[in-house]
Amino acid sequence: MTIKQFTHSAYFTAFPQGATVTNRAHGIDFSKYDLYFKPEMATGQLDFGVQRVSYRTTRDEAFLSLVEPAMQLSIRGAYHYLNSDTQWKPQADKFLDIISPYNYHFLVCDFESAFNVMSIDYAYQAWQWIQYVQDRTGDPVLIYTTPYTYTDYLYPSQKRYGIDWNTIDAWFAQWFWIPNPDGAPTNPTGRTRKWKLWQYTDKGNGPLYGVARLTACDLNVFNGTVPEMRTFFKVTDIPPAPPDPPQGGTMNQEGTVLVTKVNIRQGPGTGYPDIGDLFKGDRVIGETDIATGWFFFTRIVHVTGAAESMSGWCVVKDVAGTLCLNVVTIPDVPDPAYPVSAVVTMSDGSTWQGNLTKQ
Repeated sequence: MTIKQFTHSAYFTAFPQGATVTNRAHGIDFSKYDLYFKPEMATGQLDFGVQRVSYRTTRDEAFLSLVEPAMQLSIRGAYHYLNSDTQWKPQADKFLDIISPYNYHFLVCDFESAFNVMSIDYAYQAWQWIQYVQDRTGDPVLIYTTPYTYTDYLYPSQKRYGIDWNTIDAWFAQWFWIPNPDGAPTNPTGRTRKWKLWQYTDKGNGPLYGVARLTACDLNVFNGTVPEMRTFFKVTDIPPAPPDPPQGGTMNQEGTVLVTKVNIRQGPGTGYPDIGDLFKGDRVIGETDIATGWFFFTRIVHVTGAAESMSGWCVVKDVAGTLCLNVVTIPDVPDPAYPVSAVVTMSDGSTWQGNLTKQ
């Protein structure tokens, strides 16, 4: 998406990002401008994603390469960039044709000023697009816009056309100088329904979320937790079952965490549930799965010295190539040659000297 809210030099690009940044559901939106999407390499908090499908009557140029990884996400949305120079219905029909083979949980009409001539009539086209798509899919359909665009165009269209935008859930884009996923966007004029999604920055570190752009990744939150988001969008997909451990493995590797935090997953990818965290200095015993590049382990030795038995998966490198886990092979220690000469101190203080044999 291309909305620009701030260009002031005080607009921060350094802000907290990582495995857990908020208790809200947290995700990204992505398109051809992100070049690729590799959710299995994401180390940031990636609970959902929204993929651009089309604009005008044109399929997003990277749609086919992005849709397969998009389907790996446990909560998935799809959006169309509405254009004022093309009638809304051909745009809607093309969007529906493209998404028909795929399973998205919610859909979005992107209504913004870039590449468009803004008007109240154009706002009504967005309304018609949403009603048409919702009627034909039965899926929730949101409007994406800024609070200011809502005030200037969507709100006035209510009186002219006798419609009510408060019946449509909103995804607002508003980027404050210091991004805060626990904050909230400005409530626009005439809006009484609470926002559902908020794009709180366009300055995310893309590789943390499996895309290419280092400081131009759109980050979003749902107005609630992951379970609440699943309930709201009626997500009934069963999370993937944990895979079998690597076959024929020796479990003779040790990995040391080099970064601040690494997610523990039930399987080798971000589509699997997050079941814990590893922290810098923690060590895990297991082996690298050659097929996925993820590390499967059965034992953790924490940096504090405490050890625990736990099975899980963690990433070795992030999508930017940063090494998150330093993996080494544990050398075999051969049995000593028997008999072994030994001196043993007994409980009464006496000593015994002789040869020990292997039993």
